[in-house]
Amino acid sequence: MKKTLLLFMMAICAVISSYAQTPKDVLAFQLKLSVPSSTMLYFEIYSPEEEFYVDWGDGFKKQYKAGRYAFPNPIYSTNHKEEVKIYGTGITDIKFDKAKLSELKIYDATALATLDCSNGTLKDLDLSEATKLTSLNASYNQITNINLSKSRKLSSLTLSNNKLTNINLSNCWVLTELSLDDNNLTGVFAPEAKNLSILSVSNNQITSLDFSKSNLLTSVSARNNQIVTANLEGLKELYQFDVVGNKLTEIKFVNMPHLQNVTLGKNELTKVSFENCPSVMALSVNNNQLTNIDISGLTNLTSLTIDYNKLTTLDLKGLSKIGSIECQYNELSTLDLTDLAVLKDLRAYNNKLTTLTLPENSEKMYACHIQHNQIPVAEMNKIIKKLPNVTDVYVLDFEKSWKKNLKVEGNPNVESSNLKETIAKGWILDVKPANAKARFVMKIAGEAGTAVSLKVAGVEDKLSFIIGDGEAKEYSVSTDITKLTPISINTTAKDQFIVIEGNLLGINCKGNKISTIDCASSDKLILLDCSENMLGQLDLSGLKSAKYIYLLNNKITNLIVSDLPRLEELNASFNGLNSINLTKLSELKALSVDNNNIVNLVVEQNAKLEKLYCKKNKIQTLNVTTLLDLKELSASHNRMGVIDLSKNTKLEELDLKDNSIKNLDLTHNILLEEINVSENKLLTLNVSKCTELTELYCNTNALTNLELSANKKLNSLSCGDNKLTTLNVEGFQELESLAAMFNELTSINVKNCAKLEGISLNHNQLNNIDFTGCKELRMVDIAINKFTVDNGLKMIGSLPEATSDKKGYVIYWDKENFPNDEEENVYDLSLSNKAEMKYWVISNGENTPLDIEQLAIDSNANSFVTLTSEKVIFNGEYTDAQIISTSGQLITRLYGEREFNVAQLANGIYIIKVNINGKVAVAKFVVKR
Repeated sequence: MKKTLLLFMMAICAVISSYAQTPKDVLAFQLKLSVPSSTMLYFEIYSPEEEFYVDWGDGFKKQYKAGRYAFPNPIYSTNHKEEVKIYGTGITDIKFDKAKLSELKIYDATALATLDCSNGTLKDLDLSEATKLTSLNASYNQITNINLSKSRKLSSLTLSNNKLTNINLSNCWVLTELSLDDNNLTGVFAPEAKNLSILSVSNNQITSLDFSKSNLLTSVSARNNQIVTANLEGLKELYQFDVVGNKLTEIKFVNMPHLQNVTLGKNELTKVSFENCPSVMALSVNNNQLTNIDISGLTNLTSLTIDYNKLTTLDLKGLSKIGSIECQYNELSTLDLTDLAVLKDLRAYNNKLTTLTLPENSEKMYACHIQHNQIPVAEMNKIIKKLPNVTDVYVLDFEKSWKKNLKVEGNPNVESSNLKETIAKGWILDVKPANAKARFVMKIAGEAGTAVSLKVAGVEDKLSFIIGDGEAKEYSVSTDITKLTPISINTTAKDQFIVIEGNLLGINCKGNKISTIDCASSDKLILLDCSENMLGQLDLSGLKSAKYIYLLNNKITNLIVSDLPRLEELNASFNGLNSINLTKLSELKALSVDNNNIVNLVVEQNAKLEKLYCKKNKIQTLNVTTLLDLKELSASHNRMGVIDLSKNTKLEELDLKDNSIKNLDLTHNILLEEINVSENKLLTLNVSKCTELTELYCNTNALTNLELSANKKLNSLSCGDNKLTTLNVEGFQELESLAAMFNELTSINVKNCAKLEGISLNHNQLNNIDFTGCKELRMVDIAINKFTVDNGLKMIGSLPEATSDKKGYVIYWDKENFPNDEEENVYDLSLSNKAEMKYWVISNGENTPLDIEQLAIDSNANSFVTLTSEKVIFNGEYTDAQIISTSGQLITRLYGEREFNVAQLANGIYIIKVNINGKVAVAKFVVKR
């Protein structure tokens, strides 16, 4: 009775004691760190129901509320000691993977389900107090000993990259996933984990595998061990098996209905057998000692890799699903592929083949590598006849060395076989056929009768054109790429191929709805312009003589450039490129990749670049420090925060508009003539060394000061939407337009700017301005400032005399464009009366008819650009044109349009720049209403 009472009292005390303890009192984890105390320490914790406490080493327990503390909001300390303690009874998940633990002691972690203590220097790990643990990641430590004796609920265990020599899993009753890669395991590996499903033990010293106590395995990876035997009996659930790089000589797969992927390469196998394994899809047994293999039962096989063996025969009858086969470097004399109806990729080179039989229907094939065999010409011609047309096959950059390649070198007299036929089908050869002509192939997307307009030049003065399956028709053509010969033809069928046979020197095929181009054999081509088509991919790697390539306005997402040793100009703007490899374009001088989706543009290898246009992409960093000859850089509308231009001392034009640049050093760029850094985050802008500057656009930044005393050559200045309070451009004799609206200007000096034609100063704090000496001025916008009537009259008095046929305009109020903005300018009829005496019109918000007035037009544009009352008209062909506001904003870009209606433009001064065969024509006009 006394004994019973004593036990009862002890139990009561234990219960009372447990209720007396709070989470603050229960030490759950004690850890030592190798993170320096000055470095931020953080880890992720989830305690769903209870608060917990952390002692960062100073003896103070910091409280954290119940909840999930995960990246980007983990718990952290910037002032911690080497030893840290965590208190609490409700922690279920914890990640120490960034803490670099050197020691971890688990005292009371009864709720812990998930633990990540990877990436540290742990040597021992005792999990006996974590009885509810289901998942552990302790990889990348130095663990030699781990206690799993109470880990009965553990289902996932990751211990890769440690120093374990053995492991006891006997109490891991529900373990399903185990990773022990890169340890020091030796001898027989026989896991006692009956529920184990996924196992990875690669890169150890295991000599034997025995899975008799874990027959639920679905996946086994045991690469690079010393395995000589493997007991796979009873593994009926096995799906994937990989033992590459071992010492197996024989292996059997019996009664494995789910087995799909088998990888046995780099062993010493002389025998491999399969019995009742109907689901195998991929088999790799390369680099072994096989002389024969029976795979007749693998009727679902799609991929076979059996190269580098000693096979003399290979029976593939009935294996109709094989799409890829690699049997190179064997001793095969015959290979019958008749049943392989979906074969795509064949590698059978370096055998002793005299006979190779392709499927009757080989339409899916896109790679055939049969070089270095003994195939006679007659047999080779049979192979060639069965090969499909691969012109439309999509090829990625990394695939170009094998896809669409027919490799036949080293077969007897192969040059005399029908290799020309393969070229016509779009195949790339490793042997040049006798008397072969280069072929340029285009596929026209359209109905029969589609008109195709081309301009061409040839190495010789004759080129042949083949439409579909029709006969070749010869044309006389120019041999000068500056004087291309126009050729007009029509298709005879829907979506038809057109072939140009002969050595092309130059071709302009833009605007023809071309969906495919094969120019692999056009190695004499210097000029290619296939802009404004429907191309989705293009392989340029065969154009070894090309200097000028223009691909703009297509739908190209895959562009293979490769090594083009003479290429000087490449324009791939307005496509869908995510990336472009330019590393082997050593002679490139001009690159345009505007309006794509490029994130990373690498141009360090293109040291001869003089012009780089990459606006409207997603570029975050751009390294141009190796481009010492760079003269023009346009990288607007990207995501750059910094750019180093210190090495680009020859830079003349710079456009970095709409990025996130905070600091920009231009002190080394003394030749700059045009700068556009609008819509960034600049606090300062020093252009004192840019004495050649003619155009400066820096609106929409955070500038408080703009010193321009060294920039007397300025022609256009836009510095609106900043925080400027003063601006001085007095005596700037070349200044024609100035936009400084949306600032905090209280003072501006524009006196004696003899060529100033238009000025926009709306939304400032101005109450006076003097236009003395501005004799060409015709447009003034000072709306939403603080002019009194008297100061307005003084301003009008300083205006130059206009004429009846060339009036001047002052926007004094602007309720039409800014109806909700408070107007502090004071208007009186006397302002209009005084202005009218000088042929100036004061606008007080009324709407007047549209009018365009020509301000300036250079000699190049004089006969090419015509300005009417509502339109800009182009009087000839041009490459492209831009209409730009005085603030530097690109209003529109034109490609060959004959006219542009300016009714959509707001009042103001505009510049139009036209590219006419490499020459730039410029006109300036004002829109008034």
